[in-house]
Amino acid sequence: MSEDALKHTIRKLPLHRPSEQLWNRIEGDLALGQAFAQLPTYRPSDAVWEDIESQLPARRVWMRTRRWMSIAAGVAAILFATLWWQAQQNEAVVSLGSTVETHQSSLLAADWNEDEDAFAVVAQVCEQYPFLCERQNFQSLQTELNELEDAKNMVLVNMQKYGRQARLVHQVKAIEQERSAVLKEIIEMI
Repeated sequence: MSEDALKHTIRKLPLHRPSEQLWNRIEGDLALGQAFAQLPTYRPSDAVWEDIESQLPARRVWMRTRRWMSIAAGVAAILFATLWWQAQQNEAVVSLGSTVETHQSSLLAADWNEDEDAFAVVAQVCEQYPFLCERQNFQSLQTELNELEDAKNMVLVNMQKYGRQARLVHQVKAIEQERSAVLKEIIEMI
């Protein structure tokens, strides 16, 4: 469309005249705005503002608290979901069982002193041939043997106090097996 055609179309549009009430209202609003502009300004003291603030509800604190509560709830939900997922992955069957141990008095017989002759032979060899027992390897094995003997004596003392319980007999057995292994190493060195 050309510029002349546009101007011609605009001229053909009907004219609209606003009502007299509209103009009166606009004039009244302008007069009111001017009246407000002419009013003196008043600045209240800081104490007034502090009093107003103290009477307002603590909205910001509540918003912060609500924010932290929602974060905590989210973390708790993630933690719960993770634990639940792991529980589903590791579906282990847990069962409770019990056993009753019985013992026969023949099994608790004190047969751990039967090898003492072999230990006495080693002591005699050291008396007769001290140069064999002066080596560093022999000395460390002899120290280990002495420590095992002390441990055995402690268990035997407990056995005298509390009786021949299966647990104590097993401890003496384990110590005697270690002593026999050390004795074997000593005899191989001699």
